[in-house]
Amino acid sequence: LSRVDASRLTVLFSSAQRQGIETSGAFVLFLSKGVLARPFCIYEIRAAITFEKPMILIRTWHIAFS
Repeated sequence: LSRVDASRLTVLFSSAQRQGIETSGAFVLFLSKGVLARPFCIYEIRAAITFEKPMILIRTWHIAFS
């Protein structure tokens, strides 16, 4: 993918994420190692706050998401 194509995909993906969060009843966040270092996770958290969604936090012990 070129930089332009990757940028367009990011915009489309971000828009879909935002719409999904906006229309959901709550926001579920798995507190796995490194979750706050991932840009899309931060984006989703900010969207959930913007839309005043209740947050369900799930602490993971031995599960690694990649």
